[in-house]
Amino acid sequence: MFPPVKPVSVVVTQRQLEWLDHRRAQGSISRSAVLRIVLDRLIQQEQEQAQVAVTKPTDGQ
Repeated sequence: MFPPVKPVSVVVTQRQLEWLDHRRAQGSISRSAVLRIVLDRLIQQEQEQAQVAVTKPTDGQ
């Protein structure tokens, strides 16, 4: 069971809504599940980019 979380409001464009509905129709996945997957991937990308920035040598070294 997942711990309780605060509800989040999200505004999506018509194009985004169509994409979400298409994904949902293809695999019987809910809109919220797709959004969670996308958010997890974005968080992972951001963390990876931050790690690269920390390990990348600065100019002059």
